[in-house]
Amino acid sequence: MKSFAFAAVIGFTNALSTVELEYMNFIATFGKNLATADEFYARLENFVVTDSAIKEINSENATWVAGHNQFSDWTHEEYGALLGLRHSNDNESVKIYDETNTPASVNWVDAGAVTPVKDQGQCGSCWSFSTTGSVEGAHFVATGELLSFSEQQLVDCATKLNMGCNGGNPLWAFKYLKSNMAELESVYPYVSGTTQTGGECQYDSLSKTSVEVSSYASVTADSVPQMKAALAVSPVSVLVEADKMVW
Repeated sequence: MKSFAFAAVIGFTNALSTVELEYMNFIATFGKNLATADEFYARLENFVVTDSAIKEINSENATWVAGHNQFSDWTHEEYGALLGLRHSNDNESVKIYDETNTPASVNWVDAGAVTPVKDQGQCGSCWSFSTTGSVEGAHFVATGELLSFSEQQLVDCATKLNMGCNGGNPLWAFKYLKSNMAELESVYPYVSGTTQTGGECQYDSLSKTSVEVSSYASVTADSVPQMKAALAVSPVSVLVEADKMVW
């Protein structure tokens, strides 16, 4: 029986196209669970589109290489649901940075101001990760201590204007952190990665850190020198149109 099963697998494999084999390897690599043959072929179509785009990009011999990730067989609508930016109409003050001593380059990862890469999962909470990243960097610059702050706190608690897994804006999250001290990731862990909704606010005044946002400002729009000068001071929260194949 085992020999028959093995032979059947070999026969099935020989009948597959190259792209189908590549997709099966992709499924194994990212631990995908597909319920039906219809879902397999529907997602295979999405994978083919992504794979073709990756090959076209890499044919241009750029200084970087594109590759697959866990979203390669998603539809554009599925991926777009993760991009939860809500535009702000606030007229925030713009800070003018001194450009005279801007270094030619800066790497805040090498400097130790950036925590390891985090994963927002299936929640449109990108705005909260952008917020914690910049606060983590600013705190490191001020104290030399790198702490990982809680995105879940923002998803659950910074809800005056933000909408949890349905989008938000770092400006509104900074406002929340001006009056509510940040909690650590280890104390208030991220759980929204498997759901499209946030939870009830579990903010605990006994476990909060002493870290809060004292001030924040916007960088001058469309100014490369000002962006460079701002980045020389600390990591900056940015918003990008990330639903494109290349951005």
